[in-house]
Amino acid sequence: PKDTTVSCETDLTNLSIFGTPTTKDNCSFSPEFKVVDERNSCGLGKITRTFIFTDGNNNKDSCKQIITVEDKHKFDGNVDIIWPDHLTLNGCLSNTSEAVTGKPTFLNKDKCNQPVARYDDLVFNYVEGVCYKILRNWTVIDWCTYDATVTPVKGLWRHTQVIKISNTDLPQITSRCVDTTYCITENCSTSFTLSATGTDACTPQSELKWSYSLEDVATNSVILSGNVKQFTRTYLAGAYRVNWRVEDQCGNATTCSYVVTVKDCKRPTPYCNNGIVSVLMENSNSVTIWAKDFNLGSSDNCTGNLLYSFTQNVADSFKTFTCADIPDGKTDTIEITLYVTDQAGNFDLCKTKIILQDNKNVCPDKFVGGTSM
Repeated sequence: PKDTTVSCETDLTNLSIFGTPTTKDNCSFSPEFKVVDERNSCGLGKITRTFIFTDGNNNKDSCKQIITVEDKHKFDGNVDIIWPDHLTLNGCLSNTSEAVTGKPTFLNKDKCNQPVARYDDLVFNYVEGVCYKILRNWTVIDWCTYDATVTPVKGLWRHTQVIKISNTDLPQITSRCVDTTYCITENCSTSFTLSATGTDACTPQSELKWSYSLEDVATNSVILSGNVKQFTRTYLAGAYRVNWRVEDQCGNATTCSYVVTVKDCKRPTPYCNNGIVSVLMENSNSVTIWAKDFNLGSSDNCTGNLLYSFTQNVADSFKTFTCADIPDGKTDTIEITLYVTDQAGNFDLCKTKIILQDNKNVCPDKFVGGTSM
């Protein structure tokens, strides 16, 4: 039979379809057939059929047929590869395997080519507008045509698929975000630490981005700010607004604000003198005494004017005594309670006395039995 060329898609299980030799001899003969298959792993190459005939006198004759197997429709990755599309997945826990995101498919895959695909991922965790981005670098190699010794490399194709992971769920601030009060108990200031905690479905806590600002409520001005979730500061008495902001790697942000009130909670330290002596005035039959007259160096942890009064009401800062306060009309000792109040409204007290005398004889003297003189 004649030599022939066929496609690798041809069924070669029965080579007799390509013909058999025609023989003539005046005697009987015996045939022998040999097949040498020199095709490569891609099914390309040649098959040599050898036919040997021997008669009874050991005379021999032979012939050969070469069947060449070739790829008549060669694989071309430029047109025969359908690359997976770029896509955006919603939800940080989305499955990004090729079963979801797609993989290359081949249009012209037959017995003559061996295209295989693999990929490497390059992950970017901080991308504006999305949680993160994957650059999936695909490589397809047709092992039947691959040749790295030439430029460009034969039988190799590359493609980058862009996969974006998006999420709109806000992070949660888990620390308390309520107004609170701190007390000054020594000196005129206090130090304390403020902090915040949060969680997110997509972003690990260590990757959450925090920022804060501290405002003076009285002036509505920012006095401190930073990009941390904890800070320590010394405060004077006043009101401060704390603003926290946390952002996840998807660009979603949550804020919260609360007011911290810093109060002077320490009472002043009162000191009373041992008492004073006062005389009723002749023209009014009375005398007015100020509470501060009983002060002997009272002090407070904060600077500022202390207020002195005879009751908890700071307006009771003076008291007028008359003859009614001297039962016998001559002299009497009256116990005095001195209230010392600071600017924050904290107060404490001490005890002293006033000795009232009627040296001008403006009050009627009273004796036993109620008789006056």
